[in-house]
Amino acid sequence: MTKAVSATVISIRKPMIENFKIPIPPLPIQEEIVRILDTFTELTAELTAELTAELTARKKQYEYFRDKLLTFDDSVEVFNLKDVAKISNGKDHKHLEPGNIPVYGSGGVMRYANGFIYDKSSVLIPRKGSIGNVFFVDEPFWTVDTIFYTKINVEKVLPKYFYYYLKTQQLEKLNTAAGVPSLTKAVLDRVKIPVPPLAEQERIVKILDKFDTLTNDITKGLPAEIEARQKQYEYYRDKLLTFKEKKA
Repeated sequence: MTKAVSATVISIRKPMIENFKIPIPPLPIQEEIVRILDTFTELTAELTAELTAELTARKKQYEYFRDKLLTFDDSVEVFNLKDVAKISNGKDHKHLEPGNIPVYGSGGVMRYANGFIYDKSSVLIPRKGSIGNVFFVDEPFWTVDTIFYTKINVEKVLPKYFYYYLKTQQLEKLNTAAGVPSLTKAVLDRVKIPVPPLAEQERIVKILDKFDTLTNDITKGLPAEIEARQKQYEYYRDKLLTFKEKKA
């Protein structure tokens, strides 16, 4: 049904529905169409469930190996976060013109602008809202005032290692507000960061990058596969429900 009225809210009136033409083939044909479409629906649902289960398993596998790689014994020196990175506040972005620099909020990229607040590798940590959304950025960027960015001491810690470790820390547990989830610089500065030698950090990053790529590929592939199956279903449904008009 493609026709509707109203310039703002889309609506359908009763006469439009009552006058809508519905082809009525013989009951045996209706039953066969229903049987085919029911089968197709069931197969699509099963495939979606299998793909979702595969994605969940891969994510759990990734998290398991990530946590194992980032668990250290007492031989590894531990620093407060403030000793390896400086937390900086984001700023208002409304004065920026459109451009190709990503502007980050706590939910991710909000827009693209013509100016940057920092142009080195950084880990972005939400200050309010979705405080578990930690981002790694290795290009010029801007952050708004709901998300911190970090200036990392690369002589002590690799930015990507720093990012992976913070992802294991469940920053949601450091929430300091009763309403909108919030993090403060003072709380984050005290987060403990184990710092193995740079060579070991690099080894860990290479392994986790490979796992991350695999997981992301599956994550991107799942919606695409589901969409393809849905389109396939809709194609055959429309074919089955298209009839030649009976001549009077």
